[in-house]
Amino acid sequence: MKKIHKQSSLFILELIISITFFVLSTLVCVQIFVKSHEISNQTKDVTIAMNYCTGVLEEFENDPTLYQNKKEYFKYYNQNWEKSSKKKATYTISIYCKEENSLKKIQVKAYQQKKKIYSLNDEVYVKEDIYGN
Repeated sequence: MKKIHKQSSLFILELIISITFFVLSTLVCVQIFVKSHEISNQTKDVTIAMNYCTGVLEEFENDPTLYQNKKEYFKYYNQNWEKSSKKKATYTISIYCKEENSLKKIQVKAYQQKKKIYSLNDEVYVKEDIYGN
């Protein structure tokens, strides 16, 4: 009788150790999946911000007079990157333009809440009309 009792207690101990090991490895895996989901969302936000900022720069390169000198413009977007009001905005794109000599410079920054997630700078040479037309 005593021999059977020792074997069953050893089996239970092995079973407890195995369950503990699987619980710990499950916790580690869940943490890894949660972190990868967060990184995926951050990457998606940066990619969308990059597309919007690039779009602003392309508009600027096509028409450098689109934005006034030394004035800051803002575009606001909700959490789904749809245009929204300032109060409901999750993302903000800031556009600042300045002119030095014949170079028009633009700086475009994308923010999530108050955290900068992307920025671009560009310069465009503005040809002056020597005939005054």
